[in-house]
Amino acid sequence: MIVLGGKQPYARVYVPEDIRVRVSAGGRALIYVDGLTAAIEGRVRWVSSEAAFTPYFALTERDRGRLSYVAKVDVSEDRERLPDGVPVEVEFLIDSGE
Repeated sequence: MIVLGGKQPYARVYVPEDIRVRVSAGGRALIYVDGLTAAIEGRVRWVSSEAAFTPYFALTERDRGRLSYVAKVDVSEDRERLPDGVPVEVEFLIDSGE
C-alpha cells in the first residue's frame, strides 16, 4: 500500500477476498503512516470488481481466499501533504455484526 499524488491524495491498497463484500465506496478507513503517531482519516473512493493478478475462472473454491481487490482510499483530512509513494497500512472500519 502506498500514497499517491494528484489533487486528491489517496492510498492504493489491496482488499482481501474475505472482507471484499463489506468494503465499498464511501466506507470509512484509517490510514497508518510510518513516522506518524496518529492515524489519518480516510474514505474509500473505489474498489475493483475484478480480483488482482489471478483471473477468477482459474481458481478452485479453496484458492478464492487468496484473491485481493485493488482499492483507492482518499485522505479525508485537510493536512500537510504526505510524500508520494510513502508506505501505509489501511484499516477498513466495517461493521463486524453481520
